[in-house]
Order: sequence, then C-alpha cells, then structure tokens
Amino acid sequence: MEKLELPKEMKDKILATCVNKVLCLEAMKYVYLVKKDDGTLDVAEEFENTDYHALWFVVLSVVNKARRLLKGESIEDI
Repeated sequence: MEKLELPKEMKDKILATCVNKVLCLEAMKYVYLVKKDDGTLDVAEEFENTDYHALWFVVLSVVNKARRLLKGESIEDI
C-alpha cells in the first residue's frame, strides 16, 4: 500500500464544512489517502494520542468526509 497526501481540493471542501478551522487543519495532518494493491483509493489516519478527545473526533470526522468525497457523495449535510 502506498500513502498519498489528501488532494488540495478535497482538503478545501472538508475545511469549508468545519466549524473550527484550526482544529480541522491540525486533524488533516494525520489523515492520508492509501492506494491499495488493486489500485483503489481509501482514506486512513494515524493518530496515536486519543487523550486529545476533540482532535481525535475531528480526525475521525475528516476521515469520514474524505471517504464520502471519494465515493462522489456530498458532505454538505454533515
């Protein structure tokens, strides 16, 4: 599997839906695309310190929104 950075347009769309932009930008540092062996893309995260609950939940939210964008779905309703 190959790690890839989230595309800028994807980051911009996700950031536009976030209330706390600073926290969202920090969360994006832990989220990346994964190119699987079969060529498909998925979203993953590497966030170890779950004691930072607010950041942890935003990381999970970014992963969810990125996965929805990959599927061609809207993220305006979340």
